[in-house]
Amino acid sequence: MTKIFVGILMVIVIIPFGTTRIVDGMIITTAFNLLPNFIGYYFIVVGLEEIENISRRFKKMKRFVVALGIYDLAGYAFLIFGSPIIVHSPMPEIIPDTAFRVADIAAVLPQPLPSILGVVLIFTPMFVLYNIVMGIREFDIGNDDMLNSKKLYTAWKWFAVCTAIVILLPYITFAISFLII
Repeated sequence: MTKIFVGILMVIVIIPFGTTRIVDGMIITTAFNLLPNFIGYYFIVVGLEEIENISRRFKKMKRFVVALGIYDLAGYAFLIFGSPIIVHSPMPEIIPDTAFRVADIAAVLPQPLPSILGVVLIFTPMFVLYNIVMGIREFDIGNDDMLNSKKLYTAWKWFAVCTAIVILLPYITFAISFLII
């Protein structure tokens, strides 16, 4: 389970590297993450392989983590070998590590696919994390709660609520600004 923890930590921690400049009132950033998420996803897959016999959830989640890792590797390769320019709109980026890749891909996809892709990229990691927590919980319930997984599940619920707030807050404040005017 240590490898899963290290992988999740590598996915969550973002160490940006790059430059930012203002051109014609727009903020243009050339950046990439020094801790690429695909390495974190690799650690999660290896960790899940070690414990996949404990719960069926671990084996099922491996496919999702591999898909996330491939997507992130493709995005990272695009940043290094392709055009690594991010143009920020006046609205703040919710998840900076994936937001620019969604914007790059959105430019070539027909509507409403970019919106669907954005939602999938936000909720798939949450779904994976939920199933990892529930797999640990299933194991723990059968072993006299030796891992104290109830606290882990409570922490996941708080993480999910905070993520939802962070995602929805810009839209809520935007809507409220129209009510005030």
